[in-house]
Amino acid sequence: MSSGEVILISPRRRSPEDPSRNKKRKITPSPESSLSKNLLLVSTIGSVQPQPLFAPPGFSPSFATDLFPGGEAIIELRLPLGSLQYTHPDPDLHVPLTRQTTLPSSRQIILPFDLRQAPSNFHKVENSKILFNLFPGTQAIDFDDRILVFRIDELPAKPWPMKIAGVPCYLTADPNDSGPIVPIRRRSRSRIAVSDSLDLRDNEAAVGLLFDLVRDFFATTNISVTEIQSWGHIVIIVLENEADEDEILGAVPKSVAQCNCFYLFESEMARPVKPSALRLKQASWGQPDDSWYDTMRPGVMLSSGRDPEEGSEILSSSGVLVKDRLGYKYMTVAAHGFPGLPFDGKVHHPHSDRILGEAIIEPTHTGVALVKLSEGVEFTNEPFENTLMPAPAFKLAGFVRAAETRIGDDVFVDSPFSGFVEGTRGVHSLLRVPSDDLLEPEQTWIRCQWDYMGQNSNQVMVDGVCGSAIWDRNHKVLGFFRYAPSSGTFLDWCMSIAADHLLDKQYTMV
Repeated sequence: MSSGEVILISPRRRSPEDPSRNKKRKITPSPESSLSKNLLLVSTIGSVQPQPLFAPPGFSPSFATDLFPGGEAIIELRLPLGSLQYTHPDPDLHVPLTRQTTLPSSRQIILPFDLRQAPSNFHKVENSKILFNLFPGTQAIDFDDRILVFRIDELPAKPWPMKIAGVPCYLTADPNDSGPIVPIRRRSRSRIAVSDSLDLRDNEAAVGLLFDLVRDFFATTNISVTEIQSWGHIVIIVLENEADEDEILGAVPKSVAQCNCFYLFESEMARPVKPSALRLKQASWGQPDDSWYDTMRPGVMLSSGRDPEEGSEILSSSGVLVKDRLGYKYMTVAAHGFPGLPFDGKVHHPHSDRILGEAIIEPTHTGVALVKLSEGVEFTNEPFENTLMPAPAFKLAGFVRAAETRIGDDVFVDSPFSGFVEGTRGVHSLLRVPSDDLLEPEQTWIRCQWDYMGQNSNQVMVDGVCGSAIWDRNHKVLGFFRYAPSSGTFLDWCMSIAADHLLDKQYTMV
């Protein structure tokens, strides 16, 4: 694109004084306030018109509404693409490109092609040239149809973009660092093909059937499984025990419904051992929003109250307001945030003596509890206004089942610890929950999902985020934050409990 240009764009809300705007936080958590608000657009010269900004020809029809939900954007800078002085002796890209200047920092880089909608665009030579020219010293780029991993001689200054060409990106100077790409570790050493007459590859609507096939197979063996993941065309199965690895891998399926199987061990998952015993793992930097709000909403800080002996408290986040089939209303929270004795089971605010409610119901094994709000406590399902994606006010529009969501879609979470975070819908998961009843013969499984929340997000997705709602671009709630590993294979991912469990109990959002 020799006649292209680079345009730095700053989204703006339509009317700063509009009284219908959703309410701002009194304190914007530091992780949110530190991020770049700008977008970087690489386009052909003249395709982007002056203000008001219009979508360039050839870009996605949802370009303007997805990137500028407030309705407007300001062009901060325009530079000819040639001014970035690329040098490379080989036009066919046989060796890495180098570049003499750096691009302005931005939250997202939009290119003339979209890898989310068409992953095959990655293999076109003209697109590869653009990708290799984005960062100086790029040596290699890996892409698994979901995430771009750039291997660079020297990492650029932060903040780094969260997405490039419509998909998450990951930057590393370590040639052995594969980042968050699909963790393909171990293959089966057998020839077992389960239900080979079925083809459930990339069939997210039928992922429940895929999970049933895997569970049914392992129910006939003495091999213990803790989690089953669907990545679209492959299945990753987490094995509880790693003793006799050769023997185990010789007895497990190579495929299920034509989805190739790969295996991890539970020791590689870095799960918290006892969520009920968690205390707040403070962020390594920054200030959370511990403000008092007259009207409760998603993402307000909650407290368990003080332990009468230790003086400590468990901090978590408010979820959403739901009602049961009889019309009684409840606020969702993380169950382990209000564990009972020695705590009083009441929901407190960290800096107020007022009791917000009492945790009274926990849908079995999900880790999501329901709180009966105290008399006079009001709750709206309208999220806080964020500083990254200015948009008209909205209310969360209900729940969506896991099978109705799609890998690669945008997801959002807003907590008093992390602030507003934009992530990417990742993996369908079925998680085994250990039973406390030794006489209970059947294992309990719950529907979950793994979402990729961006490079270094593990530093801000602390324990207190537990209970926060995760929603999509249609403002539908997919589930509730459970935990984010601080190490291991799923670093920078978060696991959430699917909203299916509340829907199955006939709870709906108010």
